[in-house]
Amino acid sequence: MDSLIKKLVEIATGKKAKIFWAAILTIIVLLVVLYPYIDANFLVFSRINKRIDILERITQLDLDKIDTNLALQEEYNSIIGEISAIQEKSVGTINKAGYK
Repeated sequence: MDSLIKKLVEIATGKKAKIFWAAILTIIVLLVVLYPYIDANFLVFSRINKRIDILERITQLDLDKIDTNLALQEEYNSIIGEISAIQEKSVGTINKAGYK
């Protein structure tokens, strides 16, 4: 591992430094340009699956039991509030404030 790091440092500071940094810059630019495509075509399904899992777990809760216990009610409301706040701040959500 140390030899790999040493080789990378030598390349980054040696005669081939321009090529090395150009390659690094190219990789960064490609990642920035391709991220929306990757997000829209791959990562969105992971987010949707996680939301479905959460929804399934919430619907399996016994709401009668939650309603009869004040501590459970407070915890349930807190969890629902956190989920709502996370959804509002998450990447890829559409701001609905201007639409009615």
